Amino acid sequence: MSIPPVDQFASMDDAQKFFNTISDIMLLLDRRGRVHLTNQALADMMQRPDNSKIMQKTFGEALGCIHIGDHPNGCMYGSICNDCVLHLALKHALKTRAPIENQEGIVAIGLPSQGVRRPVLKTTITPWRQGRKIFLIMQVNDTGQDHTNETGN
Repeated sequence: MSIPPVDQFASMDDAQKFFNTISDIMLLLDRRGRVHLTNQALADMMQRPDNSKIMQKTFGEALGCIHIGDHPNGCMYGSICNDCVLHLALKHALKTRAPIENQEGIVAIGLPSQGVRRPVLKTTITPWRQGRKIFLIMQVNDTGQDHTNETGN
């Protein structure tokens, strides 16, 4: 995984075109972790026909995190959220305004045909300024490692 070439994105359309060429999951998030753009790889992993229903939802909802119901405010507020590799990388990228590369960790996601799965995901997050707003480009790769059976589920 490498950092997306954000200097080549003049608009959201440019980012979407780039996302559509990548086989990894790509998410464009705002400061609150809400999804503004994504690609077909996310829909494929989550076994959805498309991503239209997850726009403006949090990345945890988009990725099917089983812990989004642990706190009334949802994703990024539960007690286990501070252990989430995606959440920690996102917070660090916002704080430093610098790219975060190849952070790896286990997440718990729910899939319609498989129930709860605990894949090892690797993420790279790149801040991107669009006008006065800052966005985060989150690239997620499923490493193929899975800890589902090791946890008893």
